[in-house]
Amino acid sequence: MRAKTLATFPNDEDTPLLSGHRPKRATLPSGVIDRLTLGQRITTRREQFRLSQADLARKIQMSEAYINRLENGLVKSPKLYDLSSVAGALEISLDALVYPDHISNKQGGSDVLSRQPRLTSALMSLARGLQWAEPRDREFALSQLESLAKRFGPD
Repeated sequence: MRAKTLATFPNDEDTPLLSGHRPKRATLPSGVIDRLTLGQRITTRREQFRLSQADLARKIQMSEAYINRLENGLVKSPKLYDLSSVAGALEISLDALVYPDHISNKQGGSDVLSRQPRLTSALMSLARGLQWAEPRDREFALSQLESLAKRFGPD
C-alpha cells in the first residue's frame, strides 16, 4: 500500500492536503436555478457584446464546449467559480446572471463577488458548511466574520 503524501495547491500554498484529494468546488445545487433560462441569459448577454462562444471561452479560459453546454442548459450543477467568471466577462453581477428577478439597482456585494470568483467560492463553501456546524461553532465563525467586516468594510 502506497503512503499518502501531503501536497498543496498552487494558489493556497499554506493549505496542506492529502495528495490525490481535491476539495469540492462550490456549485449551485441542481434545481436551485432553471439551467435553460440561465443559458438563455448567458447567450443573450454574450450576443449583446457581439462575442462568439469561442470568444467568451478564450476570455475566461474555459472550453468552447463548456460554454455551449452552459448556454444549452446541459451543465447539471454549474460551478460558482465558472458562473462568476462568465458574469465578470459579460459585465454583469453573479446575482443578476443567476437570479435576474432579484436584481437590485444598487451596486452592492453581488457586484464585488462577481469580480472575485475565488472569494465567492470560499464564502459559499463557508455558508454551506456553517449550516451543519454546532451552534457554538457557527456563532464563533459569524462573530469572526463580523469582526473582519468591521475592520475591512467601508461602512
